[in-house]
Amino acid sequence: MRILMLADWWFSLEEPPRTSKLAMFVQGPVFESLSSLVVVLNAAFMFYATDYGIHHLGDDRTPFMAMAERLFLVFFVGELFLRLIAHGVYFFCNDEMKWNIFDFVLVFIAVYDEASNTFVSMQTGVDTNMTFMRSMRVIKMVK
Repeated sequence: MRILMLADWWFSLEEPPRTSKLAMFVQGPVFESLSSLVVVLNAAFMFYATDYGIHHLGDDRTPFMAMAERLFLVFFVGELFLRLIAHGVYFFCNDEMKWNIFDFVLVFIAVYDEASNTFVSMQTGVDTNMTFMRSMRVIKMVK
């Protein structure tokens, strides 16, 4: 019963209008367009990386591929951070709640993947890859 009451309360929360410069920037067309462009570029890169992986089974990623994946990750972490600051706690209960939680989980998994990949490759010299989890970012294009 308490869980239902908590859920009702959570879903009834409404985000107040955001008027800060950061909020205007994050909600503006330039930031949205840039974010969409990076998602599309990331999708194209993932297709390239998958094709490369198929043709070079057993080989490690190239330094270019590792750097590009890190750059995409840095952008997605930055995007999430700016959105979290702009919306505050309402990031998790506004009109875009489902997409925001989806993005948060994807970025968290990507950071975990990169950290574990770095740790494993430092310990063993073997490059691990969770391309499937990275491919979930493509779903963001549906948004």
